[in-house]
Amino acid sequence: MSEQGMTLPEAKAIWNMDKHKGKPFFNRIITYTFYVYNKDSIYRNLNPSQREEKVMSVYFPEVRDRSMEDDRVKAFIKAYNYLTKSSKERIRDTMLKDLEEMALKLSNIKFTKQKKINQPVFVHCPHCQKDVTIDVDMKIDIDNTEEKLKAMKVIEEIMKREEEIKKKIDQERLAEKGRETVTQRMFDN
Repeated sequence: MSEQGMTLPEAKAIWNMDKHKGKPFFNRIITYTFYVYNKDSIYRNLNPSQREEKVMSVYFPEVRDRSMEDDRVKAFIKAYNYLTKSSKERIRDTMLKDLEEMALKLSNIKFTKQKKINQPVFVHCPHCQKDVTIDVDMKIDIDNTEEKLKAMKVIEEIMKREEEIKKKIDQERLAEKGRETVTQRMFDN
């Protein structure tokens, strides 16, 4: 991290909480944050949860707790994302997380679903020697194709919008690389 990046209160909080020589926890958080959230990360094309899992398994296989749940770490990641990404990039990240969640929900929507119905059934009663009506709860399969297709259409629309935002981001990056002087950012080393 640059000296300027180390002036952030969120960075200082993580630095100060790591009391070990060489600051291994601090370094782990910086590495994790870069590989999971940086736009130039080698894992940038993976879905957000896939990136997190990949980074944890590749760089920190010894860490049992796979989540970065500490509030100070979350605050640092939030500051990092805010300071290193454009508004379009942050919107795209949110869309990618939503798409991942929606894909999981889509896989749980079946083309048929069961519906409970109460069906009257005639049975012969041996005691009274008559036919008697009793209500029986039954499950029947009904077509659920329409609901599945609606969900697919919503995902398709979000994917299309995400792709449009990605193109705009790529155009911005190309324009930024085309400038003769590129200013160093807080997290550039």
